[in-house]
Formats: sequence, structure tokens, C-alpha cells
Amino acid sequence: MRIAATYGNKDVLGPYAVSNAVLEANVADQFDSMVFIDVADGVDIDAGTAAVGAAVASNPLAEVQDRDAFKDSKGEEIDMILNLIYALLALAVIIALLGIANTLASRSSSGPGSSVSSEPSA
Repeated sequence: MRIAATYGNKDVLGPYAVSNAVLEANVADQFDSMVFIDVADGVDIDAGTAAVGAAVASNPLAEVQDRDAFKDSKGEEIDMILNLIYALLALAVIIALLGIANTLASRSSSGPGSSVSSEPSA
């Protein structure tokens, strides 16, 4: 197998990309999860997007995005993960506050004249 290109950022394509011939020879179920297209010189981006949209209109799972829409969709994924982290952080704070309240309530309910001491009584 010949290496045609190398890249450092594997966030978009994953750890490797192969040609259709390699894929067909080694994988039974073949499908494209992402296809990147560069329009020809002189072609307007909106016209190219419309042409690609028309070409994939029969596939209900296909979604055509320009570069900005792709960046926005990746940003939405990051926002969703951050919102989950914020929710878990808020839950941790609530649990900590309940623990503090429980501790204070148990100390005040031990009654007058009783004290909590770590020294042994005589």
C-alpha cells in the first residue's frame, strides 16, 4: 500500500483514510460517513453547495454543509458535552450543600449540654 498523504490532526478523518479500492477489498459493508468536496476554480460556493445538494437529494441521511456549517455542527457537539459537565458540576455542588446541611443539623440536634469531643471522658 502506498502512503499518499500524512496529517497531524486526526479529529476530522480519524487515524487513517484509505482509497475506495482498499475499502472495497477489505470491508463488506461500505458507506461514506463524510465526503469532503472542493469546488473548482471559478465556481461559487453557493452554486456548488446547491449542485451537491441536488445530487444527494435522494439520500435522506445525506447532509450537505459548507465549511462554516461544519464548524458550527462540531461546535454544537462540544457545547453538548460542556452542558453535561456543567450539569454534573451543579449536581456535585447540590450534594455537597446537602452534606453540609446534614452535618450542621446533626450537630445541633444532639441536645443541650452534649458536646462532641475527641478526648476520652474520665
